[in-house]
Amino acid sequence: MKTSDRLATILFLLAAPAARFLELKNNYDPAGLPTGGFPYLPAVLAAAAVVFLLSARGLPARDAVTVDFGGIFRFDGQLTLTAAVLGGFLLLAAAALRLVSGGMAGLELILSVFLACSGAALLYALIAQRRSGAFAPTALLMPVCFLVVQLIVTYRANARDSVLGHFYVELLLLAALCLASLYLAAFAYRCGAPRSFAPAAHLALTLAAACCVDMALARRFAGLAACLGAALLLLAYLEAAGDFEG
Repeated sequence: MKTSDRLATILFLLAAPAARFLELKNNYDPAGLPTGGFPYLPAVLAAAAVVFLLSARGLPARDAVTVDFGGIFRFDGQLTLTAAVLGGFLLLAAAALRLVSGGMAGLELILSVFLACSGAALLYALIAQRRSGAFAPTALLMPVCFLVVQLIVTYRANARDSVLGHFYVELLLLAALCLASLYLAAFAYRCGAPRSFAPAAHLALTLAAACCVDMALARRFAGLAACLGAALLLLAYLEAAGDFEG
């Protein structure tokens, strides 16, 4: 990332959780019903969208990207590599915590295994890329499939809640992660678009920071670990790509 993008990323990583906390504190009564007030988080998200969409205009178009995945995402720095590995292990930890809290039967078991497979697939892709420079591109489609299923399940679980503010952050995060993961997987098939991936990843990163507040307040530790893991992976891939000059 460019220095300006790093500064903007840090700014929104700090602003998003602060905005969500203020929103929950000032815009809802003790019963959880909305009381009105300034839309703190939507304002931050709108600003992030404008900033990162404008920044992405200078990135290469899809037709300009001709190198393979390893030529674009180069995990040369130890800090970047550590963040990616830690992010993958946090997804595995989230799957384990989900099993402990959700039980060993039914839909929770399936989703926990699906999440663990997604974390393992991302770690495999990273390790294989470092060792041999190549990996099976289908590995990057595993997180996309999981996120689509999780998005549907989350929506259905909250469909009866008439207060959108209780769960809109999580829904938006899952949708943004679906998009960012799909754009990331496209690079493995040599059809990646930096102008699409970068803003989607930055917005997903901003939403992940905001969603951490919801997960922490609700004591959903599996969700918190998943949000942190996703955030670290997004940061690592954005940093590994540099300016997509590969």
